[in-house]
Parts: sequence; structure tokens; C-alpha cells
Amino acid sequence: MFQKVCEKMEGNIIMLKKFLTRLLCISTILNLFCISGCSPAKQAIVNNTLPIECKIYENKLIITLNENPTTGYGWKFKMDRDEILELESDKYKSDENSHNLTGVGGKHTWIFKGISKGIVVITFKYFRHWEDESTAVETKSFTINVVENGWIESVR
Repeated sequence: MFQKVCEKMEGNIIMLKKFLTRLLCISTILNLFCISGCSPAKQAIVNNTLPIECKIYENKLIITLNENPTTGYGWKFKMDRDEILELESDKYKSDENSHNLTGVGGKHTWIFKGISKGIVVITFKYFRHWEDESTAVETKSFTINVVENGWIESVR
């Protein structure tokens, strides 16, 4: 009788060891996913913490804002520090328009490249360029944290 109880306990111990080994493997795999999937650039995208106007790809920050130059309004930006990001591209593209209508708005896209570690604030103002920027009808500010190698860690 005692021998049967010992054999049953030994079987349970073996099953427990297998279970714990599998659990450890699953835990390790999940941790690897978190570590590899949570690089600074990917973390903001995965967790949806980026402002809707922003996208990050490694050391590039892409900001896209709706704009309609036919109204006279356009976006202008200023950075509070020049040594953190540099403007790589500045383009406007009108929305698709199958009826060739005039006055259709579009999207203005800026691509910034991280060049050194630090925090920079970019402020965009939407105003008529012949008027003072204090007349802006909309203002958007983004605080960008750039880490080693110019990688964009976060935007808020």
C-alpha cells in the first residue's frame, strides 16, 4: 500500500515538473516578445500612446496634419531646440478628388530625423501666413523624447 502511494506521488511530481517546465517556457517566450516588441519606437505604436497625427519609425518622426491652402491657412512650426531633430521632408498632398473640384483640402506631412539625445517641443500653428501667428485658429504641440542613436522614444 505504501509503495502504491509513493508511486502515485512520484507520478504527480513528474507531472508537476513537466507543467512547471512548460510554464517557464511560456513565460520566457512572453518576456521575449515584450522585450523585442517594446523597443522605444514600437512601444508607443503598440500601446497607442502616440498622438493620432504622429508615427515613429526608428529615428524618424512623421507628423501629418490636415490642411487646406486654398483657404489661405497653412501650418508653420517652431522647435524650442534645434539640435535634437532636423527636418528631413516637408510635403503637402491634396486629397483624392475624382471630380477635379477646387478648394479640396489635403494632408501636410513633415518628416523629422532624430540627430541627438534630448527632449524637444515642436509647436504647429495654423494661420494665414500674411497675418501674425497670434491669429492662429489652431495650435498643436508635441513633446518628443529622443534617445541614443537619435531614436524617437516617445511623443506626447
